[in-house]
Amino acid sequence: MFLRARLIATLLLSVSARAADVPATLPPPVSAGDQAVAAPAPVAASAPSDEVLPPQMKTIELEWEALDNAFGYEVRLTPETGKPIFFRTMESRLSEEVPVGVYSLRIRSRHREHDLWSDWSDPIRFEVLKKELELLEPKHEEVLTAQTNAREEVQFKWTEVAKAKRYTLSIWTEETKEKPLIFVTGKNSQRLKLLPGQIYFWQVTFESATNVNYVQVIKTFSFTVQGPKLVKPSILPFKPGEPQVKLTWLSSKRAKSHKAKLSFRYLDEAGGKEIKVTETEAREWAFGELPAGAYKLEVQAFADRSAPSDPGV
Repeated sequence: MFLRARLIATLLLSVSARAADVPATLPPPVSAGDQAVAAPAPVAASAPSDEVLPPQMKTIELEWEALDNAFGYEVRLTPETGKPIFFRTMESRLSEEVPVGVYSLRIRSRHREHDLWSDWSDPIRFEVLKKELELLEPKHEEVLTAQTNAREEVQFKWTEVAKAKRYTLSIWTEETKEKPLIFVTGKNSQRLKLLPGQIYFWQVTFESATNVNYVQVIKTFSFTVQGPKLVKPSILPFKPGEPQVKLTWLSSKRAKSHKAKLSFRYLDEAGGKEIKVTETEAREWAFGELPAGAYKLEVQAFADRSAPSDPGV
């Protein structure tokens, strides 16, 4: 005897590729009689964000716990108005295009040895939304500059979703993705203080205020909180008469590299032109002989995940 599993009431959400085409060669259903065959329990549903679909339609992806003794599954989607829609698949997932609206979902499995169908699983309801939650601030791949090396306040904003009871904001870095920071709020915004010098990732999900579970597209945005702007390099006086022309400057201890640009003009000219550019970790730039004339040196300092300095001239 096999105990019938219950459908999990909350749909776990993820964005994934479309499942393989559903085979159309399953044999017709057979009455299960008095035998109870295990029914699968859906554990995930998602809608890919890159689908281009006709108006009022959306591709949903359902995934449920696979049963060792199952030889195929049948999925029944019943809209609030209209006739049920049936799908057959050999796998424990299904990807199909359906009209937006509220559905009751039930699944049953076919037993591999007994060639019998289970009873239908308990129903759960979910809604295929016309409008999805959109992340607003910080924008994807935005770079924020901290005012100090201490924690910087960052504002997170997203669009409101009708019938949403609360929102869950998740934030992590590459080092903390297994243990993200979680914040629950009833508003569509949240202010947090974050350390500079990090690339952060964030996403928002929402919980229904009704007994309807929503199919969600979970989008992930990234942004960088870079440290404060580096101090402008200070150009040291040029010492003529040496075998080499050596240009030197003072720079912040946090500076990892410098971009130096040398411009030149003849003494009887009003303008000037850039003649040399270099990138170096050193705090000096040496040349052989240079022609007589007027020169201008500009040096800009750079550091990992800090705002570059203004050019020192």
